[in-house]
Amino acid sequence: MDMITPDYVGGSIANLMSTLARKYGGRTPYPELRTLKSTEIATKKTILLVIDGLGYEWLLRHGPKSFLARNLRASMTSVFPATTAAAMTAVYTGVPAQQHGLTGWFVYFRELGMVTAPLLARARGAKASIARADYSQLIPERSFFTKIKTKGAFVCPREYIVRPYNARVSEGAALFPYTGTSLQGMLRATVRANRRHAYVNAYWQWHDDNCHAYGVAHKKTITHFRELDRAIERFAKRLKGTTLIITADHGLVDVQHVLFLNRHPRLQEMLALPLAGDYRTAYCYVRGGREKEFERYVRTKFASYCVLHRSEELVKRGFFGNGRPRRQLREHVGDYTLLCKEGCGVYDQVLGEQRHLFPGHHSGMTREEMVVPLILFTSK
Repeated sequence: MDMITPDYVGGSIANLMSTLARKYGGRTPYPELRTLKSTEIATKKTILLVIDGLGYEWLLRHGPKSFLARNLRASMTSVFPATTAAAMTAVYTGVPAQQHGLTGWFVYFRELGMVTAPLLARARGAKASIARADYSQLIPERSFFTKIKTKGAFVCPREYIVRPYNARVSEGAALFPYTGTSLQGMLRATVRANRRHAYVNAYWQWHDDNCHAYGVAHKKTITHFRELDRAIERFAKRLKGTTLIITADHGLVDVQHVLFLNRHPRLQEMLALPLAGDYRTAYCYVRGGREKEFERYVRTKFASYCVLHRSEELVKRGFFGNGRPRRQLREHVGDYTLLCKEGCGVYDQVLGEQRHLFPGHHSGMTREEMVVPLILFTSK
């Protein structure tokens, strides 16, 4: 399986955050982005707009004449895994999962004794709330806003602002919430933030939502993108003395072949916990003494769906980042990682959990998922 691995030495979104950190007097342990150095950002003000799910390949294929494509500076890799929880946390902390520790949508926290969805503050299946958990323990890495020498602004859906995850990653920022479905509301909130603060981080989720719900090439997905593109063009041309940087956390692909774990009760007996991670990159916690049996079963029965790796090897090979890994990282990636092949996903529905089988997914290592755009527009 051809895999695109993150380029943490100068070509990933973690490196973009290093460029922005140095622009505003801060520093991260990663080098600046090769294609955008801090010294190239001549304006005092910067807006970083992250469009969830807008892959580089998707933009070239479906919006080649768009305003965003016309202002394309370069491409970058996402982080590993290429999924919102890991990649947006990299944007919000300035470092990838090697340091911040969130390795997917579902994360096993030993501190809580359960597999959870930390961005939603709930456990799998029973949906028990973890909102009262100490998120400074679950996400020890400090917010990017605390690492720069200017007070930044955080533009985010109002319903997200109240979640403990968002409270943690926006620490030190001025908050500018908007109604989550309102594109104009997001842009107005960004304008207000831009007037008051030198650095603004804004987030738009609906491209990702449409790719999930309808598929990456569906008419509704493309129609929304065109509306988004026109609105951003009008918005950008009204800015004054600001560098607008637009990128994404990951791209998406459609999934046609699903591996249902409930059809493999023998394998489920080998697992100590439900799968963590995501639909296309999943972490397996195997009962002691059953590792060889697990390996044989996966490599025999699942070969057409995924490739099996020891999670520790992926850590050593630098998939999650460079430098010393945070202690919790190894707890969060389990014993083995299933990397799904193109067009495939793995699904293990647990008791009490609604079944969600969307067409579009991410977290895999295809070019469509791993490569994101670097779009640059500088207003006079």
